[in-house]
This record gives sequence, C-alpha cells and structure tokens, in this order.
Amino acid sequence: MKSAILRKLSQLIGICTFLIFSFYSCKEEPEMHPEIVLGTIETTATEAVFTAHLTSNANNVSVIFKYTSTDFTNWISVDMGTYSGKQSIELKHTATDLTPGTNYRLRVVVQVDGSLVSVKKADFATKTMSLFNYSMTEDLNNIYLNLSLIPNQDDTKVSVECLNLNQVSLSTYTFPQRYSGTEEIALKHTFSKLEKDTEYKVVMRVEGKNGALQKDTITLTCGATDYDGNVYHLVTIGKQVWIRENLATTHFLNGDPIPNVQGNEEWCNLSSPAYCYYDNDPENGKTYGCLYNFWVGTDPRGLIEGFHVPTNNDFSELLVAVGGNAVAGKNIKANSPLWTPHPGIVNANTSGFSALPAGIRRRWSNGKFLCINELVMFFPSEVTPIHAGAVYAFSASANADSNQYGSIMMVLENGLSLRLLKN
Repeated sequence: MKSAILRKLSQLIGICTFLIFSFYSCKEEPEMHPEIVLGTIETTATEAVFTAHLTSNANNVSVIFKYTSTDFTNWISVDMGTYSGKQSIELKHTATDLTPGTNYRLRVVVQVDGSLVSVKKADFATKTMSLFNYSMTEDLNNIYLNLSLIPNQDDTKVSVECLNLNQVSLSTYTFPQRYSGTEEIALKHTFSKLEKDTEYKVVMRVEGKNGALQKDTITLTCGATDYDGNVYHLVTIGKQVWIRENLATTHFLNGDPIPNVQGNEEWCNLSSPAYCYYDNDPENGKTYGCLYNFWVGTDPRGLIEGFHVPTNNDFSELLVAVGGNAVAGKNIKANSPLWTPHPGIVNANTSGFSALPAGIRRRWSNGKFLCINELVMFFPSEVTPIHAGAVYAFSASANADSNQYGSIMMVLENGLSLRLLKN
C-alpha cells in the first residue's frame, strides 16, 4: 500500500516538472532594445572609415550613417541595412572624396519599424593633404633640395620646378613614384647648370588623387665668389641681398693683392688698404673671414663683382628689416656655439644674416686683437656725418640682444669684418 502511494507521488512530481519546464520553454524571450557602439574613426586626407557594433534581437532594426562637414549642411546618408532577430554584428563604411584638413561630424541613427530609437554622434577631422618640410642649399651653379613628405593619402604626386624671376620655367621634375600612407618619406633633387649671382624661384607641389594641390615657393640666389675663389652663400633680408659669410678675400677684384699687415705699430699707422687674420692666424680666417681696415671697403678696385660695401643708409635699412636696435643683435647672430653663452641671451638669427663673433683689431689698444667669440663689427663704406675719422659700425655682441648702430663710433684704423650687399 505504502509503495503504491510512493509510486503515484513520484509520477505526479514528474508530471509537474514537465509542465513547469514546458511553460518556461514556450515563453518568448523578451525583446532587447537595440544598442549601437561606435568604434574609432580612422582618417586619411580624403577618406574616413566608420565602424559600429550593433546588438539587438528586435525586428526591423535599421541603421543609417550620416556625415557632414561642421557647417552642418549637405548631410550624406548611408543605409547600413535592416536587421531582425538576434544580432551582434560589426558595421563598417568608408567615406571617400572628403576635403583634406576639414572637420566633420558623424551621426549613427538607429530605428525600429521606422521610429527613432537612438542617435550616436562623433566628430572627426581629415588629415592635411600632405605634410612636407624642406631645406635648400645652394652654391655657384646648383640648388640642392631636400624634401620630407608625409602623404596622409594614397597616390600622392610630388613635383618641383625652378623658374627665373621672369616666371620662365627652367626645369621641372616630377618624382616617378606615387606615395601613400602616413610614414615620412625623404626626397632629394638638384637643379644644376644655373648662373651664379642670379635669383631663382623654386616651387614645390604636392597633388592628391582628388586633384587637391598644395604648394610652396621660395626664392634663392646662387652664390657669389671673390678673386680667391671663396664661395659665399646669399640671403635675402627685406629687399636686400647680402653675402651670408664674412668676407675672406686677400685680393681686390682685379687681382691686386690686399697687403697683409701683421705688426701692431704698422697697422695702427696705416691710411691705405690692409687686412689681417685674428691673432695673425690664418686658421681663424677659415671660420671668421679677414679683418680689414676702412680703406679696403672704399677702394675703387672692388671686392666681389656685382656687390658693394654697404653705405650708412644700407645698414639703416637692414636695421629696420631685422626688427630695430632693441632686437637686431640677436636677430643677426648665428645660432652657433662660437658665441660665448650669456644668461638670458638667445642667438635667434631670424634674419638669416648668420653673424659670427670674429672679434676686432683695435687701434686705441695699440693694434691688439680683442673680443673673439664675444663681438663682431662691420665697416660701412662711409664715415659718420659728425666725424671724418670714424664710422658707425654695424655690430652684434654676445652679451646683448640689441644692436648699437648709430651710437658707437669706430676709427678707420681698426680692423673689422666686411659684409657685402648686392648692387
């Protein structure tokens, strides 16, 4: 009797368990609200790649990517499809023909049965079409171009062109390879068989596959030479073209030698052209050029063809071009360890004049050499209006940002540096 009851009870429990299991098995899974998660937006100069992850088990879920530049006009819509049932999928779209260097906004719109469920937003920017830096050097007959390029896009074309100042193209070179990606690329080209003492324009062009163009132009002058064959680079400051190194010639332009006077007493008593090296050491001349007395710069035989020793007005114009007396010193000094460092003093050389501390030979110190690594002074071709035996020297000092042109006079018998200016 007891065993029969237990059998009946066991059967009843089994039936109840089956009914409960069947009830929950047949019950529908609750509908999950669609969720969208945006991924990182990858960009080039003209493209952007959008990614998003959709999670949902609803029906008729549609996703739309919309994007525009940040003026919020002309939205572009991309239908990414409609989905039903349980979903966990990656969505991806590549936007093309974008404008380089431009800010954009992306909206990802999620709808169910045509009704808005959510909107996710993200801002992004396309890269500049390309990033390029360049440096150029020149000698008598050549211009050497070094170009570094980060394309930031596919199929980038690079070309360079040399023109004369009448805008006549003399040479054009297109690099044979097309460049892509975000890695830096180094390119080189030489424009050769150019004329010395002549100005040229070099134009660099970078063109993307969508036709967008980036270019830069620089004006250069091939260098000058003196009778000794020394080569001088040139620099344009304002409207003036200067030699960029101190004069180092030991001859006038016609080949006549400039007397090299070493003795202190003889130097101090001169009233005719002479030159020397600082400490009478020719090695100093290789770095700093020569020191000359006033009469070298005024001699009619000349020093470099097409160039002259600056007048007072020439130096006054230079002074204005490099920022005036208060900052002219630092703006003409080469950024070089040859200058003795002083606290708070920076040799900026913003003008490109590149003055080096050649020192001087001073008449009133009995012809002694003074101030190498501390001072440079340049003779003009004219005496001061108030003293026929002195000049206003254009100068730069290691311990000052300023330039004292117009206030410090130097006698004609001193030994100073020379810089020449193109006629």
